[in-house]
Amino acid sequence: MTLISLTVESFWQPTISSVILAASPRELEAQKIIGKWQVPTNLSSGIIFTEEGKVYLFTTPIEALELQYTIDPNFRPGLMIFRDGDGKIVGTAIFEFTETGELQLDLNISGEEQPVMTTFQTQPLLFKKSSDSARIPTSVTIKTPTASELKQEADQDTQLEAKQYIEIMNRGHQTSYAQYNLFQPNLEEFIKGLPAETRNYSYNIRMIDEKSMVQSVAQAKRTGLKSYIGIVYIIQPSPASNITTKSILCESDQPTQKLPSQPSFFTSRGVSCPPGYSVVSE
Repeated sequence: MTLISLTVESFWQPTISSVILAASPRELEAQKIIGKWQVPTNLSSGIIFTEEGKVYLFTTPIEALELQYTIDPNFRPGLMIFRDGDGKIVGTAIFEFTETGELQLDLNISGEEQPVMTTFQTQPLLFKKSSDSARIPTSVTIKTPTASELKQEADQDTQLEAKQYIEIMNRGHQTSYAQYNLFQPNLEEFIKGLPAETRNYSYNIRMIDEKSMVQSVAQAKRTGLKSYIGIVYIIQPSPASNITTKSILCESDQPTQKLPSQPSFFTSRGVSCPPGYSVVSE
């Protein structure tokens, strides 16, 4: 991942309100992007770009978020800057057009100013143009969120992703133990495609005891996000019973980027979350 040390504000001139900061060959791209675009496999994921510098992000077929966008001519691939109605930067995106005319877009709207992206960091979405018209149907409800509202919603969605990842890792550990009678630090066989790191979280496995307990960690990479841990451990209710596994999911009580400690205790009664964490599910 390549990031420039400058923030968007360092090269942005807030008095300029046009879609393009300066005349350049990128003007053709700015004209090409105007209209309605959709993900062919998900028709609710529509985006409309207007010539006046407004973008409408469809959350459902009848609801859309209205933001302002600008294309900076100095970056390749294309760089978009998004602002709320008060002019505060709420995110960025990089884009480029494929040879078949599709729009490849890596969008990051979190309600916070973002470092300038110069390379695609995630699997970008491919949008196909469905109309050259930028008209918004009258049946669509338009929302104009502020930066703080976008940040709150983005944080909730991001935290949900982290919780789901930890739940998948917990299930992987339980599957591994059922097959091999021990926990393993590498779960690729059971959770293929799960990344070790995303834009907002780092994921890792902390082997406490391969025959009794393992901890999975989703460590937040930016402020405002909570961290999560999953704990899988063995239980043996009685000498005659078969050994089985149990899992819990813990959430930090406050947003934190610190690596959590190990579980508080491990007894025949079970496992508690580390200090500063509370059980979300078990």
